[in-house]
Amino acid sequence: DEEALKAYLHQAEELKGSINYLRVLRVVELYVHLLQPEVWASLDDQIRLFLEKVRSSEEATEASKPKAAPGGARRRGRRGGNRSEERDEEDDFDDDDDEDEEEEGDGLRPHFDRVNFTSALHEDVSRILNLPDLGVEHANKVPAGPLLVDMCHLPTLTVIETAPAWQYYLQSPQLTSLARRRQELLQAMGFKVIRVPYHRWKALTSDEEKVDYMRSQLPVDVLPLRPLA
Repeated sequence: DEEALKAYLHQAEELKGSINYLRVLRVVELYVHLLQPEVWASLDDQIRLFLEKVRSSEEATEASKPKAAPGGARRRGRRGGNRSEERDEEDDFDDDDDEDEEEEGDGLRPHFDRVNFTSALHEDVSRILNLPDLGVEHANKVPAGPLLVDMCHLPTLTVIETAPAWQYYLQSPQLTSLARRRQELLQAMGFKVIRVPYHRWKALTSDEEKVDYMRSQLPVDVLPLRPLA
C-alpha cells in the first residue's frame, strides 16, 4: 500500500551507504512515478533527490559496461556468441531463476545465443519476425529505463515480449504478479505490448503457422506493406 511504499523508500534512503540493489530501486521509482502518482507527489525532496542520485549512478554504471560486439544485444535479429551477464536487467523484475525449466517449458532447443536473446523462445520469435514472409523490423534487448525488453519495433514503440514458462505460476495459465507488473510498467511508459506465451508458441508446428500467428497478433502499422498481387 501507499504507506508501505513510503516506508520502503525512507528506509532505503537511510541505508543508502550500504545498499547494492540500485536497479530494484529504479524499478520501484518507475512504479511509484507512473502507477502511484499520489505517492510520488507526497514524497519529500530528500527522497526524490536520493532517487535521482540512484538513477544517475545506475545510468553511469550501464554506460561504462562493455558494449556488445557487432551482431550483439541491440542488433536486429542477428546471432552470435554467448550471452554475458546482461540477463540481470530482467532478473530484478521477472522470476527467471531457473533457465533450464524455462527452456524445457518452451519446447525449444536448450542452447541459444545468450548475447542477443533472453531465452530460446525469444530467439525463435525473432527468427520468425525476420523471415521474408513477415519481415518485421525490430531490435533485440532494448533498454527501457531500468527494464530490458525482448524486442521492439522502434517506429511505433511496439514491444514484443516473450513469456517463457517461468513467467507463469506452476501448472497454471496465470502470469506471475511480477510479470503482470512489468507489463503494466511498459504500458504506462507508452509502449504497446504484445506478449507471446510459451504454450501458444509450442503448439505451432511449422514456420508458416508461426508467421500467421505473429501476423494476427501484431498491430497493422508494425507489419510491412504487402505487394499487391
